[in-house]
Amino acid sequence: MNDQENIKSIQERVHRWTEETKDAVEEKSPEQQKKEQL
Repeated sequence: MNDQENIKSIQERVHRWTEETKDAVEEKSPEQQKKEQL
C-alpha cells in the first residue's frame, strides 16, 4: 500500500467515524460545525 492509498483509507475511516458519532455529539460550537461542513 502506498502513502496515497493509506491516507485515503484513513480519511474514509475518519469520515465513517464522524458520521457515526455526529448524532451522539450535538454540543459543539458553531466554529467546530463550520469546519466539519467544509
